[in-house]
Amino acid sequence: MSIQGDKSERPPFFKLSETPVRLTTYLRGVVSDPASVIPADIYDQWVAPPKIPGGPLVITRPETVQDILRDKDARFGRNKQLRTMMRRVWGKGLAAAEGDDWAQQRRAVAPAFRPDRVAKTRRAFEQATRTAIDQWPTDQPIDADVEIGPIVAAMLAGSILPDLDPARGREISQDIPKFVEDMTRFGLLDLLPMPEKWLDWYRGTGRTKAEQRMRQLAAAIADKRASGPDELADLPALMRGHGPLADNILGFMPAGFETTARAIGWGLFLLARHPEWQERLRAEARASADGAERPLARQVAQESLRLYPPAPIMVRSAICKTEIEGQRLKPGQVAMIAVFAMHRHRRLWDQPDMFRPERFAPDSGTNLDGFLPFGSGPRLCIAAQFALTEIEVALSEIVRNRQIEAFGPEPEVSLKITTHAVNGIKLLVRPMSTSPADMILKETQ
Repeated sequence: MSIQGDKSERPPFFKLSETPVRLTTYLRGVVSDPASVIPADIYDQWVAPPKIPGGPLVITRPETVQDILRDKDARFGRNKQLRTMMRRVWGKGLAAAEGDDWAQQRRAVAPAFRPDRVAKTRRAFEQATRTAIDQWPTDQPIDADVEIGPIVAAMLAGSILPDLDPARGREISQDIPKFVEDMTRFGLLDLLPMPEKWLDWYRGTGRTKAEQRMRQLAAAIADKRASGPDELADLPALMRGHGPLADNILGFMPAGFETTARAIGWGLFLLARHPEWQERLRAEARASADGAERPLARQVAQESLRLYPPAPIMVRSAICKTEIEGQRLKPGQVAMIAVFAMHRHRRLWDQPDMFRPERFAPDSGTNLDGFLPFGSGPRLCIAAQFALTEIEVALSEIVRNRQIEAFGPEPEVSLKITTHAVNGIKLLVRPMSTSPADMILKETQ
């Protein structure tokens, strides 16, 4: 069953609570699935006050959010759950590091993501996409979560992680969501002052097959690249001697896979609902030289990130008594930045729930203060432009000679850790030379 929307329809999204929730549900949600306890009026308000003394303060005002993330007066840091998650995924690598250690690691890897280096990766990204989609079936729907993984793997192998075997892209892309889920499993016990080792044991850290395979892969690459000489100034070469290499390789894999693959999937889903934008991207791709920028595809990538941000919520914890938005925070109290709500806020965007890529055109006049798909401040994702280029190129190349249609039930959106579809994103992808009548769709089975 093929489904097709039009420009007037709202794409599906997570439905926030319209009524108060029970205390136990609220406490469990705060640590395991924060969006589930954020009130629906956050799309109209700049703040949602704590529901209980010492509870999280939810914020959407761009100026306040920037003050928190830039933290020039050192009032905020990471809360316990965020530190735990980063430690589990990154060990002592870049995203988990603090202070001088973090600054040193970030400086070391920064050259890999300079604009001139990112521009040189476009051709590799194009080839990776073309090679992967040639293997996609044309007579049955694809699962975007499964089929996009090999594209991202090949992109990374052709740029910052050449030791990654693209042939393992499908396996890796299937392990990463499970790995991330395992590393981010929290509950009411995490509110108690228990030793981290106990909580790790209770949550099964280190015991799942997906995590073991991921750690083995990172260790194998780190062992191979433990010393020079290096043919390229890639990620292992840049980071060797600046933090634990295996930890950084392990951390960059889900960071590079999960967010990019999710964004490409959502972008294709939105394009399936809007064939007129497919046509525009197709014409742009066919008229562009290899390695050239694709402005329209970038607008679609940005709008996809707005409607379905990879990191829907960011959290910071007060490290001293402070006041924001008229609310007093105690040390340890959490300020929860609802990025997903900022991206659809009624006071920040015209038609906030609609797919309108033109809002990102250079001459649109759109105020982008409320657009934070990769964070802000010192902890802004160092690979933001790299990831945006991956998404832009993938969307452009996929629709160049193919028609995309949505298939089956609409995605059921979850904001738990990442913005993803619980039931997956199913798409029909057919070559332009094939008519819909030629498609072999077993809709009645």
